[in-house]
Amino acid sequence: MRYTARTICLTSATLLLLAACGGSHRDTRRTRYTDLGDVRSLPVEVIRFDSIFLSADTAQTDDVMLQLAEQYADFTNVWAWEILGVDTSEHDNLNAMARSLRLFLSDLEIDRKIQAHQADFEQIGTRLGDAYARMQSLGFEISVPQIYCYVSGLQKQPYYYELTGLDKPIIGNGTYYAVSTDMYLGADEPIYHELANVNQYQLNGMNPEYIASDIMLADLFMYFPYEPQQDRLIDNMIYYGRIYYILSVLFPDLSGKDIIEYTAEQWDWCIENEANIWGQVLSNKDLFQGDQMLVSKYMSDAPYTEPISRKAPGRLGAWIGWRIVEQYMENNTDISLQQLMQHPVGAQTLLEQSAYKP
Repeated sequence: MRYTARTICLTSATLLLLAACGGSHRDTRRTRYTDLGDVRSLPVEVIRFDSIFLSADTAQTDDVMLQLAEQYADFTNVWAWEILGVDTSEHDNLNAMARSLRLFLSDLEIDRKIQAHQADFEQIGTRLGDAYARMQSLGFEISVPQIYCYVSGLQKQPYYYELTGLDKPIIGNGTYYAVSTDMYLGADEPIYHELANVNQYQLNGMNPEYIASDIMLADLFMYFPYEPQQDRLIDNMIYYGRIYYILSVLFPDLSGKDIIEYTAEQWDWCIENEANIWGQVLSNKDLFQGDQMLVSKYMSDAPYTEPISRKAPGRLGAWIGWRIVEQYMENNTDISLQQLMQHPVGAQTLLEQSAYKP
């Protein structure tokens, strides 16, 4: 953005205010949303799309594709295009899909590991049902989506982020979400260390216990789109902070590190260095910058957050934003969760009213 003299003066005044204010910091979800009354879990339909074709004989792929196309037409078309590379709008597409599926299954060495290390999707469905029930009880008119399980052939493609805003092997549109079961076999899965498309810093997020919260996170990004008046670092921080705050309310049993999917060491480093982190952000004068390369360095999944420290975990901007929003909700008890998410004040106003100073 182009900074005017008025904007620069306002920004400077805000920085002085932030440097001067103080306050304690608590996990406000523990005190504000622990008792929601009798909230009954909602039913979640989990469709084991993966099990159908992993159990198939390669000689029966024509029958398998016919079964999938008849039972799950919409998702079969998505999966065929994104994973098999088959355009289902073409004539005789079932034959093309069957041929591609035969090649896919013959090359898929991970299939038996998937079947041996299957996540407990009954429990995942229950956890999602609880989360959606809590969200509806808090006044949000959100529908429960269908959940598909599929196998990607260990692919981690850019289209994941384009479809959901989440750099995870989840695709969907609000009506359904599909999770790649072969990308959630656990951080210790040896085959991940052989893949060029999986980095060391991403392994912790590939644990199956994150499937339910990742699906919910994808839906939150869809339900609360990023629509800032400006696109500065502070706008990104506060947006992600709001998303992680409500996610923590919907999954009250998850610890802070599991909400943002940091290791224990990464989380402890952030807590121990919170004051220094914030001081560095202010010292760098990064907070009100709109340079998207700079914003990406704070917000993207990466081995570290470059503007702060090589010891700082990636996505540190989202973590800072979450801490600011927590402080804001603690200091403004008249603000409901609906107001925070659906009628929020501007990012700069929220920051000032949070009195955040670790």
